[in-house]
Amino acid sequence: RLLDGVEDDAAIQHECAVKSLISTQVRYEEELAQSNEARANKTKDLIRSIIGVRPKGGTDFETLTALYRQIFSYLQFVSRGQGGLDGKGLSQADPAAVERAVERELAAALESVFPRIGLKSFVLLGAEEKRLQLEELARIVTGIRLFNREQGKGGAGLDHVEDAVATTVSDLREALDAEVAEQHEVCTRYQETLVYCHLRKPDEATAENLERWAQELANRRQYCAYLASLAEDAAASARRVAAQRDAFASEMDELQGMVGGRAAVPKEHVYPKFDAVAA
Repeated sequence: RLLDGVEDDAAIQHECAVKSLISTQVRYEEELAQSNEARANKTKDLIRSIIGVRPKGGTDFETLTALYRQIFSYLQFVSRGQGGLDGKGLSQADPAAVERAVERELAAALESVFPRIGLKSFVLLGAEEKRLQLEELARIVTGIRLFNREQGKGGAGLDHVEDAVATTVSDLREALDAEVAEQHEVCTRYQETLVYCHLRKPDEATAENLERWAQELANRRQYCAYLASLAEDAAASARRVAAQRDAFASEMDELQGMVGGRAAVPKEHVYPKFDAVAA
């Protein structure tokens, strides 16, 4: 019988599932927003500290050395948010060894892109120009490390997050599609049950039960609509991830063709590419 498919506690189970889903999503969004805000504030503090350094002159080597260390610390902090989905990295390598390798790569890239001699001109810039140059420096250094990772010559701590994201989004889409299909089936059973009850009027079809089942059907349909909306968002995310992966691969191919086995490449040609790769 159709009524056998409608359990007495269906509404309670459904309400608990919806509340749990919404609560989890809200908690995740709040924690992510707090994490992003804390990271953004820390980054601003580091940049503000660098901008505030005022050497007494071009021969104030102590202050200039301290400034260079601050710029390196800024790059270190930026790099810590690039290791994986949680900022801690996805690889199983020894964290201490990875940290040392990251420091070596950052030091080499910093000296290449922004040698110490450049500090004398840097300190003469205005605050906004300094900020923009620091942000560009971070992107170029990250681009260099990403390129080295793809060449198998570096990129310590830079996991293939794009692959992990693609897999996560794909798994999410499959789970949502399965849940949508299941809930559509449940809604169909409710609807068929209500139609059957109105036509055959079985003993179980009291006015109280009919009203409760109708409310449960309405709740299920709302849940289905919510799931469908999430599924659409997941599909859109999948398309964006695919487009970004294609763009990343294209940029890497261009860099490989530009750099190749050359000993030196004009920085005005290659730096914008490193910048674009890291963006």
